[in-house]
Amino acid sequence: MVRPLSGNAPSVLGRRRALGIAALVSAGCVFVVAPWAAGFGSVVIRDRVGDVKSPDLDLVHVTIIRSRASITATFVVAGPIRDDVSYAVFLTGEKRQLIGVWAERSHGRASFYALDPATFRSFDVRGSLAGRISTVSAPLAALRLSRTELVHASVMSGGLHKRKAESDHAALFPVAVPPSR
Repeated sequence: MVRPLSGNAPSVLGRRRALGIAALVSAGCVFVVAPWAAGFGSVVIRDRVGDVKSPDLDLVHVTIIRSRASITATFVVAGPIRDDVSYAVFLTGEKRQLIGVWAERSHGRASFYALDPATFRSFDVRGSLAGRISTVSAPLAALRLSRTELVHASVMSGGLHKRKAESDHAALFPVAVPPSR
């Protein structure tokens, strides 16, 4: 029979988990892997509210849901979405390719697109901007990502034109988005 070295082994593990959670919270973000439904991989990135002056750029949380065919990012901000804003998710696959997916509102017009910096190819994707929520969704095949590969995501919001100086980054490091089952 194997016994723990001390009687408090479970509490030591509990303290380590608590310290890890405290470190993430103090960094201004919390990551939660959320089992939304069978067949979907997802992650929720929470950000500290009030760290950006403009409420429509102040990220509250971002949910990234990955199905077998697409990846969807939903940004929730502290205030109603105004003009000259950009919400972006940057994805990196196992082959280290980088691709960005954006939702923007500029001069009263909304646009949703993906950009592959390796080929300078840009293409339209689905999305919406309403109230405090921005959603953008792109097919995995168009992003050159396979259904089974591990993807890392970074998210940010930023101002456009006269508001360029303002931005909010919800995670210090890229977050793993698990593949769909």
